Amino acid sequence: MIPLCARRKDGHVYVWKQYESSPQPERRQIAHWGWRLRQARMSADYKDSVPGLPSVASKALLDSGCVFRCLAKLE
Repeated sequence: MIPLCARRKDGHVYVWKQYESSPQPERRQIAHWGWRLRQARMSADYKDSVPGLPSVASKALLDSGCVFRCLAKLE
C-alpha cells in the first residue's frame, strides 16, 4: 500500500504540517527545519538567482543533517 503522503501532490507540505502540529517539541523542530529546507529549495528551483547561494546551500546541508539526526532519535 502506498502511504498517504506519497499519493499527494503536496506530499512534503503534508509531512511538514504533520510534524508541525505534533505535541512533541522534537517533531515541531523537525518541521521548522523542513520548512526552511523547502523554502531554500523553492528559491533555488524557481528564482533566476539566489543571493548568497553558497551560504544558503551550507545552511540547507546543516538543516538536513539536523533533520536526519532528530528523525533517528524518534520512537
